[in-house]
Amino acid sequence: MSKNYKCSNHKVFTIEEEFHLFEQYHASNDETEKDKIRNSIIEHNIKFAIAGALVYVKRWNQVDPNDLKGYAVLGMIEAFDSFDHTRNVKFSSYASWWVKCTINRNVECNESLIRYPSNKHRELYKHFKEFDIEKDD
Repeated sequence: MSKNYKCSNHKVFTIEEEFHLFEQYHASNDETEKDKIRNSIIEHNIKFAIAGALVYVKRWNQVDPNDLKGYAVLGMIEAFDSFDHTRNVKFSSYASWWVKCTINRNVECNESLIRYPSNKHRELYKHFKEFDIEKDD
């Protein structure tokens, strides 16, 4: 999943532009046109997804930042599939939750050789974080 994503050439859509694109997407019967619209919306929001991934670089310092970026893009794709454009919400606002959850889920599953439930993973993370704070004092 290590891939360098380029996002400097894309401007951020306004809410009206996004709404228009989603209307075209849902009205279209042509699969290639739907794919073009879907890719366009995701590409124009990749900058946001990468910024969201870079927040986790310090938290998940053992994970390659390019993997975090890849997980963020997967979150954008999941967000697109479940987004309801009629609610007057910007796509990036909706996708932020999906990006965060996808990063956390994939890192928790792939970080360790031993797999355990997410809630236990969070408890261990809190414990080790408190231990590091006590050790620094």
